[in-house]
Amino acid sequence: MLVKKTLSLGQFAKAGEDFKDGDILQILDEGKEVEGEFGIRTIFQVRIPNEESKNLAFNQTSLNYLVDSYGEETKNWKGKDVKAWVVNQMVSNKMRKVVYLTSPEQTLEGME
Repeated sequence: MLVKKTLSLGQFAKAGEDFKDGDILQILDEGKEVEGEFGIRTIFQVRIPNEESKNLAFNQTSLNYLVDSYGEETKNWKGKDVKAWVVNQMVSNKMRKVVYLTSPEQTLEGME
């Protein structure tokens, strides 16, 4: 039997509980890529509105927006603020809260 080591990452921030649509979060580290059940996830430590820090997986769409705003090198993202866009979206036949992250000044008109 093959057994894989799992990496303990700590608590993850939950959309709708720890933060909501429109909240500003702060990136606290340069992130790490972690192999998960559904492939590699890019996880950052973020400060949520109550000043607590938790992990948050950034999806590819969020990474693309942040590259446009802050550049390709994630160590330069440390200390930057991001705006959370929390939307209900159909994922695997279930309605789920999906989080997109952008720079705080991003508007819906600029998201094309």
